[in-house]
Amino acid sequence: MHLLLLLQHQLRASSGACARFADSEVSTGLFQGALEMDSFSGQPGGGEAARGNSLSGRTTRVCLLQSKLEVCEGIASVLSKELATSCQRIQDHRGVDQDMICALELKVKGHGGRGFKGSGGTGELNKDAALVRLEEQLRSTEHASYDGTFLWKITEVHQKFYEAACGKVCSFHSPAFYTSRYGYKLCMKIFLNGEGRATGTHVSLFIALLRGGYDALLQWPFPHKITLMLLSQNPREHLLNTIHPEATSKAFQRPTTETNEACGFPWFVSLTKLQSPTYAYIREGALFLKCIIEDSS
Repeated sequence: MHLLLLLQHQLRASSGACARFADSEVSTGLFQGALEMDSFSGQPGGGEAARGNSLSGRTTRVCLLQSKLEVCEGIASVLSKELATSCQRIQDHRGVDQDMICALELKVKGHGGRGFKGSGGTGELNKDAALVRLEEQLRSTEHASYDGTFLWKITEVHQKFYEAACGKVCSFHSPAFYTSRYGYKLCMKIFLNGEGRATGTHVSLFIALLRGGYDALLQWPFPHKITLMLLSQNPREHLLNTIHPEATSKAFQRPTTETNEACGFPWFVSLTKLQSPTYAYIREGALFLKCIIEDSS
């Protein structure tokens, strides 16, 4: 746009200069004619000298205008090339934008036919909520284990320790895992700054039964032995504790809500031991916990 405006300005300036030049030539011609008549009538040979001076002045002005015209032609040529390049770029971008618009329209039509209830803002909120649920299901599926053994890697441990000590996030849950493809559903729960009377001195680690899709076909109360482990990264000394389910405990009955109350070890490991480089439980800001579900028999 800047180049186009510059070209228009130059063209207007050139047109104005030509018009002024034509008017000045007429006026100069009349004035010069009058001078020549006076000179011719008053002095012999004066007309020829005046005409020579007038022709010399005209030649100088014509040369000046020619040089300006050449400059304008050069500018116009450059602007013409830039304009052609810009037009081509605009056409290219327009084609890309059109393709993106078509793709987005297809996506919108696809979402519109999926039976989301509501209209306006409510419909958009329903769609967002459904997408969030789908993302959560996808993440849980990616980390799911179906053999009764689950390895949980906790990253950015020092940041999570700080959040737990400040009371910002007291506990963290592992992704859900299963004892078999159609078995019990469980997860681990850790308090990095301790829970209850262990707060500030120990890490608390628990296991919780979650409501699963095949609970109606499973044996209740939960019958399997549970082993919780903190893995050393040397490896030097793994720390483990075992839970033998009690038939009367509410923690091991069939879940009636999304999750049962957790069962485990408030004093699982002291903060001093956990952070000691001797045992190498934490390296590069990560620690590893493992849960193994075994047949009690």
